[in-house]
Amino acid sequence: MAQDPTRTSSGILVYETCLSFLKDACDELSTRNRSELGEDVEVRSRIEGYILSMTSEDVVGAIIDSLECRQRVLELANELELTNNPDLRTALRRDEERMATLLLSIFSSKSDEERVLRLEGNSAQHFLDVVQETLDSGFIALQEHTRLALRIVRKLSESCDMLPSSLFIIGVEERDEHPSFGGGFGDIYRASYGGQRVALKRMRHFLRGSDLRRIRLVSDPVQIINVIQ
Repeated sequence: MAQDPTRTSSGILVYETCLSFLKDACDELSTRNRSELGEDVEVRSRIEGYILSMTSEDVVGAIIDSLECRQRVLELANELELTNNPDLRTALRRDEERMATLLLSIFSSKSDEERVLRLEGNSAQHFLDVVQETLDSGFIALQEHTRLALRIVRKLSESCDMLPSSLFIIGVEERDEHPSFGGGFGDIYRASYGGQRVALKRMRHFLRGSDLRRIRLVSDPVQIINVIQ
């Protein structure tokens, strides 16, 4: 069987392509700028350290740690003045495609899903955010895969009383008192956001109660679904 491209010999490194690109770019800069060799060697050493520290032992841990890993990658890219480099963007896309592959492997594994549903606190929030970002970016495209992703988001949200961070919008103003439309999972309001009138979907959050399921409206878990002309 072919080796999973997201796995190194000692674990799973989600942003392997980006780190490899930055390492090569650092070597190239060292060759061109001998006067700054010491500084480039220090950056290269940090990259090698990140490769070790950002390698996870299992797929669920890799997903949880991936947000911090991406932040470190982007900070290094900025330090090397490569933030807008097209090759870095290509590397990021490849790594995010690998992220989607890892998520799909979790969706198809009962043991991995059970571990996900036991997550709490920051670990649960990070997992929810990664799944939602991957969906929003279009890396999970097939309808069946999308259904599985939304299913695990719903189940984890219920178990940990959290929602993906991207569902919360700050700065909504002049929201109508009553919804224009309603449904089983949310209501549609007219509101203002960024100086424009928008249609706003406010979601209901379902929680498990001791006797029966109760519904609680979370503080502004909303999604702009249309700009009103």
